[in-house]
Amino acid sequence: MTPEVMGPPEAIGPEVIRPAPVVELRDAGKSYPGGVHALRRVNLTVEEGELVAVVGPSGSGKSTMLHVMGTLDKPTTGTVRVTGYDVSELSDSRLSALRARHIGFVFQHFHLAAGRDAVDNVADGLKQRVAIARALVGAPRLLLADEPTGALDTASGEIVMELLHELNASGTTICVITHDKEIAASLPRRIRFKDGEIVSDSRCGARSTSLTEEVGS
Repeated sequence: MTPEVMGPPEAIGPEVIRPAPVVELRDAGKSYPGGVHALRRVNLTVEEGELVAVVGPSGSGKSTMLHVMGTLDKPTTGTVRVTGYDVSELSDSRLSALRARHIGFVFQHFHLAAGRDAVDNVADGLKQRVAIARALVGAPRLLLADEPTGALDTASGEIVMELLHELNASGTTICVITHDKEIAASLPRRIRFKDGEIVSDSRCGARSTSLTEEVGS
C-alpha cells in the first residue's frame, strides 16, 4: 500500500500559528507640545513581504508614522508592535537591538559617513544604493524608505526603485514614503495620510481616490 503523502504543515490543522505581522499600529497617536497632533488614532497592519507606498501632502503625518514604525519615536497613545514586540514594553537598549536586527532605514539624504572621498566622486544614484546596501546589513525584515528618490534624477531614481522591487521579491517588507505619482502607482499597496490620519488604504478597499489626490500634489 502506497503511503499517503502529507501536505504542508499549515494544512494539518488549526494549531499552526501564523507569524505576527511585521508592523501593527493600534489607535496610535503622536502629539507634541502646543497641541500639535502628528498622528491621530492610526490603525495599520503591514504583513510579511508587503511593498507599500505611503503618500499624502507635506505635514500629513507620513514621516512621523515612519519614525514610529521604525521605533525612532514612541507614540503618545495607542500600541505599536514591530515583529510581534510591543515597543512600549522595551527598554532603550532592547529597542536598539530590535532596530539593529529587524529594521533598515533609507532617507532622501544619504546620511553616509563623513570622509567618503571616493564616494564623493560618483553619482548620487550610487550614493543612494550604498545607503540601501548599508540599511540591509543584518538582513532586516523591514525596510523603511523616506523619499529615497527625492534627491535623484529620473534615471537614478528608476534604478533605486528597481532595487527596492528586487529586495521585496526576495522577501523584504518595504514601506516607501513618496511624493512621486509614478512611484506610488508602481507599488501594490498605497496608504494615504491627511492631517495625521489614514484616509485611504488600497489594501483595505477604502474609498477610491485619484492618484493625484493620494500623493497630494
